[in-house]
Amino acid sequence: MTEALTPGVVITIQPSTPYALPPGPHRVLFSTASATYSSTVGGVYAALTTPNVEPGVLLDGGFVQNTAGGPRLVIIKKITRLTTYAGLVAQANPLAFWRLNEKTGNTLYDSFGPYNLAKGSGVTLGTAGPLGDGNTAVTLDGTINGQGSTSSGANPWSGQAAISFEAWVFNAAWAATHEMAVSLGSQGIYLSVDTGSLTMSIHTGSQLVNKQITPMTANAWHHIAGTWASGGKIDLFVDGAAVAGDNVTTRVGTLSAGINFFVGSFGGTTLFYSGIVDEVAVYLRKLSASEIKSHFSARSTKA
Repeated sequence: MTEALTPGVVITIQPSTPYALPPGPHRVLFSTASATYSSTVGGVYAALTTPNVEPGVLLDGGFVQNTAGGPRLVIIKKITRLTTYAGLVAQANPLAFWRLNEKTGNTLYDSFGPYNLAKGSGVTLGTAGPLGDGNTAVTLDGTINGQGSTSSGANPWSGQAAISFEAWVFNAAWAATHEMAVSLGSQGIYLSVDTGSLTMSIHTGSQLVNKQITPMTANAWHHIAGTWASGGKIDLFVDGAAVAGDNVTTRVGTLSAGINFFVGSFGGTTLFYSGIVDEVAVYLRKLSASEIKSHFSARSTKA
């Protein structure tokens, strides 16, 4: 499937003057350099990258604002069907969604919420990603990777009774140890790859680990996801399909998470991921199997 797009709309945004978007959603096609734009997405003010406002990013309502000097040009197209990967993730209402397609800078932007991450010294931008259409990923060198904390002292995870993670990962050779795709603080809540096998842990007083039995293929892109809701077991998915696991004991309780969110490490201090990561998202609910399958299948459409 492909998106149905109306002809492009060219807008010129004056300094410090918010531009109210027409009814959307819209996709950014182009913007001039040296400006910082922002948009409200799902009611949250979210910074977008410079210099090119992440061509391909979704703007669904709200406004675009130019906070740099001089007028800036943006070209957007209205989307009439949300069939792309980013569109389907946005429809699933993530708490945070890191597209990881920055070309420059020291920030990995949350394109849905306020949870931007500091780009660590071990992060290389601009790696070819799994989705095509010019969308890129980040390469992590196995040391200090992309990491950061929430933008305020509020803890959106503590006390929640459900959580889901998803991401795309690529590794030429899986290490014989845990490599964290994403983790919350150092509280034992994470999605990782252990010797090529997918693992998710939930900390609600003690850890529950559900490990995929069949290792993933090296040197290939994989879509990984893990879901949990209180009173149920952890469910794991690789490339859109549910996979068997062990340690699937029912877990009752709520999350006991710190406020820090890390991509590519456990608490920013250990279990560093070495490879390529893209499109990391976290949800405060249990994604359905059909949602996860649709996200994987959207790889064949535009990013």
